[in-house]
Amino acid sequence: NRTQVPFRQTMEQFGCTISWDPETKTAIAEKGDTVVKVPIGASYIIKDGQNVMNDTAALIKDNRTYLPIRAVLEAFGASVGWDSSTQTV
Repeated sequence: NRTQVPFRQTMEQFGCTISWDPETKTAIAEKGDTVVKVPIGASYIIKDGQNVMNDTAALIKDNRTYLPIRAVLEAFGASVGWDSSTQTV
């Protein structure tokens, strides 16, 4: 019951540089001095080397990486909200 969004598209539109670590299956977003790593299947993200627990995990579906939007964007200082009437983030 969590919103997952395409990693690359979302984070590039937010102004991040995106990379992928195939050995650890980790998506990486960088903006300014902040680095956020999103390991696939883990219930945490890594912000600047520190684990931040999350109640959902990133996943790969149809060869695309989907991330838990709230945790990742909030790690960059963004505010994320949910409008239940329109079902939009």
